[in-house]
Amino acid sequence: MAAQLGSQFRTHIYSVLIVKDYARLIQWDQTGTIVTEAIRDSALAEFFRRYRKVGPEVNSVNTTVTVPAYEEICLARKSLDLVENVPLMKITVPAGKSE
Repeated sequence: MAAQLGSQFRTHIYSVLIVKDYARLIQWDQTGTIVTEAIRDSALAEFFRRYRKVGPEVNSVNTTVTVPAYEEICLARKSLDLVENVPLMKITVPAGKSE
């Protein structure tokens, strides 16, 4: 799970453990794992229905990681002396509150 979280720019991921006539949802993130109580078919279907409708922030996508603009790519490659096949991602660091 750590490899998947690290390579897909996700804040968390879900697994579904199905045992006979019940299931458990498992949420994995950088700090640990949360496991639900046993759930039945209708609750599992409801989870997937709601999960499909939520935005990327709730759907585990790390929205601070994006593809840089072409100009940013060119500047980064030139400044860092990078070859063309080095993949680049842009990470936005939220500004802290100033008091």
